[in-house]
Amino acid sequence: MNKLLQWMAGALWAIQPEALGRFTRAAMAFEPIDMEVSKENMAQHRLDIEAAAQVQVTGGGIAIIPIMGVLSQRESIFSFLFGGSTTEGIARALRQSVADPSVGAIVLDIDSPGGNVFGIPELAMEILAARGSKPIVAVVNSLAASAAYWLAVSATEVVVTPSGAVGSIGVVTVHEDLTAMAEAEGVKITVISAGKFKTEGHPFEPLTDEARADMQGKLDTVHDMFIRAVAKGRGVNPSKIRGGFGEGRVVLAAEAVKLGMADRVDTLAGTLARLAGGRRGRRGANASAPESITLAEDQVGVDTEFQRAAAEAQAGFDKLTAEGQAELDDIMADMETVIDDEAATDTALSLAAARQRHRDRI
Repeated sequence: MNKLLQWMAGALWAIQPEALGRFTRAAMAFEPIDMEVSKENMAQHRLDIEAAAQVQVTGGGIAIIPIMGVLSQRESIFSFLFGGSTTEGIARALRQSVADPSVGAIVLDIDSPGGNVFGIPELAMEILAARGSKPIVAVVNSLAASAAYWLAVSATEVVVTPSGAVGSIGVVTVHEDLTAMAEAEGVKITVISAGKFKTEGHPFEPLTDEARADMQGKLDTVHDMFIRAVAKGRGVNPSKIRGGFGEGRVVLAAEAVKLGMADRVDTLAGTLARLAGGRRGRRGANASAPESITLAEDQVGVDTEFQRAAAEAQAGFDKLTAEGQAELDDIMADMETVIDDEAATDTALSLAAARQRHRDRI
């Protein structure tokens, strides 16, 4: 039984569907050796995570906090194998930067497809509160999807690089049905429990309508939290989020500014130069809502030609997202009949080699 796959199937995700599809397919290929993590290896992983989240402070007093890769709440076997950032690590870096008197502004350097929902609402609220003491600029460099966008909109200002994309506002979970696999292996599994709903949604029977409704209810609750957080961060009515802002799709830079999902198009270097020069953007440190967004002439790359190219690229993104969702649907169907019928040839690999191998798969 693949415990990592079971955990992924039961979790709530605010992530691009194509990214979840890649992680799920990789998890389906995991073998026991990949799951054997010693205390020493996990301790080193914790150090690696902390090192990756280290704050860099420029000579101009700007703290840069990296938010990279898939997001999870804390160090785990998932982050060990797939890398990424943790909300706990980001929160530590944020508190350090807010408390540092030499720091005048904070930049969140974001490149993430999103991740697990746990820890995201709490970190978003902390960012929202911190922007009352110092300007916090989220630079999407070059992707802030789903949970990553949830964090970005909590900043004082959202900047997107010319080739960047934001959005994917939504929540997803999956159910793993192992009945066909168990039957194929000649195994009959009996689940014994106490508590009416204790084993609801377990993987050894098809998902019941009642269990599906409960899962959908949880998704709807978290989705509503997501929408309200975006509305508060962007200073708009939640209805605008529900009927716009990509409606679950990612949106490219120029279009994101038009829709009010971001404040401007610029590079990380351009943003740092602007902040170092004392220009804090359209929203002050204490601002709770953005001013109306217009496409000013000085916004990098937002001219007629760029908008035309962005529209073409957006169509490509939409097609890619649809294909990613279709791939995820196929993966979920495949999970019903996956059978580990032969041992892998790489069981002699070291854990470090196995870790890199599975990262390469995605």
